Amino acid sequence: MQEGDRVVAGSMEWALELLGDMEKEDGYCSPNVVTCTLVIRSFCEKGMIVEALGILDRMDACGRSPNCITVTTLIKGLCVEGNVNEAFKLIDNVVAGDSVSSGDCYSYLVVELVRTK
Repeated sequence: MQEGDRVVAGSMEWALELLGDMEKEDGYCSPNVVTCTLVIRSFCEKGMIVEALGILDRMDACGRSPNCITVTTLIKGLCVEGNVNEAFKLIDNVVAGDSVSSGDCYSYLVVELVRTK
């Protein structure tokens, strides 16, 4: 399988491998919040929320803060999977890190709860 085939096939294993390679480049080509958010979104869309949260942990370990889109993507993924309590925990964690406001997070959580009902 060629690299282009992997992307078309939606290989999350390959995406993780590429992300890992980018992290090894000593800042030359390190993944930014947009790159990480896209991988998180792909995991969430596939129902792989544990893996999506793992990317958030990797971001934190590398000193990258999530933005509002990262957090709302995870909130949506958690709500779709029925993990509302985990969504509250996520909000508590990211708000404590001052990367996203609590008002934005809780507003989006309410929207997702209404959508998933």
